[in-house]
Amino acid sequence: MLEAKCITKTYGPTAANDCLTLSIRRGEIVGVLGENGAGKSTLLSILAGAIQPDSGQLLINGKPTVFGAPGEALRNGVSIVFQHFALIPTFTVREQMHLAGWSSRELPDLLRSRFSGNEPISDISLGNQQLIEIAKALASHPSVLLLDEPTSILTSAETQQLFVLLRTLKEQGMSVVFVTHKLHEAMEVCDRIVVLRKGKDVGELEQSRSGWSSETDTGLLKLMFGRDEDDTDDAAQELNTPEPLIAGSRDLPKRETGALFCVQEVSTRACPGRRALHQVSLDVGEREICAIVGVGGQGQRELAEVCAGYAPAHGTLSLQGRALTIGNAGAFRRAGIAYLTDDRMGEGTVPGFTLEENLILKRQREWPFSRRGRLRPGRVRDRAREEVSRWRIEPTSPQAPIGTLSGGNIQKVLLARELSIASSLLIANNPSQGLDTRTRTQVWSAIKEFAEGQGGVLLFTTDIDEALERADRVGVMYEGAVSPLMPVGDGTRSDLERMMVAGW
Repeated sequence: MLEAKCITKTYGPTAANDCLTLSIRRGEIVGVLGENGAGKSTLLSILAGAIQPDSGQLLINGKPTVFGAPGEALRNGVSIVFQHFALIPTFTVREQMHLAGWSSRELPDLLRSRFSGNEPISDISLGNQQLIEIAKALASHPSVLLLDEPTSILTSAETQQLFVLLRTLKEQGMSVVFVTHKLHEAMEVCDRIVVLRKGKDVGELEQSRSGWSSETDTGLLKLMFGRDEDDTDDAAQELNTPEPLIAGSRDLPKRETGALFCVQEVSTRACPGRRALHQVSLDVGEREICAIVGVGGQGQRELAEVCAGYAPAHGTLSLQGRALTIGNAGAFRRAGIAYLTDDRMGEGTVPGFTLEENLILKRQREWPFSRRGRLRPGRVRDRAREEVSRWRIEPTSPQAPIGTLSGGNIQKVLLARELSIASSLLIANNPSQGLDTRTRTQVWSAIKEFAEGQGGVLLFTTDIDEALERADRVGVMYEGAVSPLMPVGDGTRSDLERMMVAGW
């Protein structure tokens, strides 16, 4: 149905796609697997007409074609759900569906059981926004549906619901391209898996009638990382088992100086789209990672924003025994508190800015980046080059638009920026969400190194395994309240699972 032949797209010295070829047959789910930065998102954007390749050819049913814009791809039956959402926050669900082309006043079946249609997009959780994006993409009744990392913000249950939908679409004759870096998800739902590495298609495997062979995961990992990579075994462990790659900081000696950061009886009022907080109290010690785990939408974002100084609340916050003025983000930042958001493009970066500009946001008025109110471009660029080299960010050009980076590379930019601010406390909201093995390892190494100093880490996560693997103490967020934090140990998992769905 759709074929890409020798597609090449470069950004400066970096080849995002390097003579890449992909074919898509009718009624199959094709997985595109690869690390962050392998060229997956660029390829999908070219197939959807959002990016023009430097060279190569696209064919629809064997006929050469050119997608000069996304509308041309839609008219040829190709629809896409981007990794970073394209929803209008002030629209309601019904207005967004009407804009996408749904002519009926009724919501699509995919949304009808979840929404009345009058909810503003800005009030809806990221997981449900993903479903709205998919419903948008189906409005044109496409022959080919392109999904870019669709499960990166979904819970396990939501992921399984998505897989049921994809299998139904396949039975109806639709073709699906499923981009992911998660090997186990690709093997669960895909008929064929194509592997990209450093912009090239390095091989593919197809499922037989009896299913994937027992050696498929090993073969795919060799394609992803290269046969001579030392970390292939580690990658297999990370992708296929719940065992951590890096030990948590539970074995670090604790100082006897008491709590570093204290939250005492913090409450907020309920308002549209935001859950109220109810008498939340917790503390984070020096050299400690404290995790708050819970199903999405239980108040994690609201509490994280209060703790970072971004949102007003009633109650008391203190750092090293000194009270903080709640709602004064600048004062929190100057005190050494940094916030790593889970909304990379909507909140963490300015999409129209370059990599180097995004790296100094929140510090653009500080020395050495600014003098007498004027930016010093040379110092800004020098800082960017240092961070690009340290974090192995691609593309390597400091002047690359932030939107041309993969999700994993954007996360490196954000973490580099926030760690330059954090001297006391790092608040991290789902920091490894949607990252491949290597990037996840790099992110957690940096967070662990920060915690091994005298800093503390307040981790918000929807992943119970991540909480158990990385944290010293863990609590549960449920309906705007936080349970008492408990040390990680035997039996902790069963307690957490119960509290996540029923409270305490």
